[in-house]
Amino acid sequence: MSRTLPRPPAWPPYGPFSYHLFDIVHLDGHDTTDLRWSDRRSLLESLVEPNPWVDVPDPTRSDGRALLDAATERGLEGLVAKRTDSTYRPGTRSSSWLKIKIRRRQELVIGGWSEGTNSRTGKLGAVLVGWYDDDGFHYAGRVGSGLSEAELARLAPRLGELSRATSPFAEPGEDHSLGRTRVGG
Repeated sequence: MSRTLPRPPAWPPYGPFSYHLFDIVHLDGHDTTDLRWSDRRSLLESLVEPNPWVDVPDPTRSDGRALLDAATERGLEGLVAKRTDSTYRPGTRSSSWLKIKIRRRQELVIGGWSEGTNSRTGKLGAVLVGWYDDDGFHYAGRVGSGLSEAELARLAPRLGELSRATSPFAEPGEDHSLGRTRVGG
């Protein structure tokens, strides 16, 4: 079960890429899922010759909080923490492998709404949200998905009462222009 993966000859014509390998669960017709993660990892490392296109990133066995902070700063989705003595169990969750999601939160204020399209034509389509700082009220985006039809119907009359002729947002923008968007204030 020992071989070296072939090295790509050159960058592909459609642009540079890199492939990061973290685990190996099958090799040359052999199932490796019953091996401990540390053994599978050693096997994987023995197969990959370091090169610019294929990488086996070093596992981090240190300060998890610092790693989570670094992942958050880089805008990553999250981390996976694995016990080195664990085996791979396809399709099942276990306490040996933990997916740690990074949840980004921001408090936003409704500043307006846009008319719906398609199935929401003639109805509230999305709310326009923003945040306050010392320079004013800034547009952050629109939120339509995740709002049920019942919630949109409940919000529409309340937002209608707050209608005004000018945008409450500090900066102009196509996404919240007065031509297609009503604004509250």
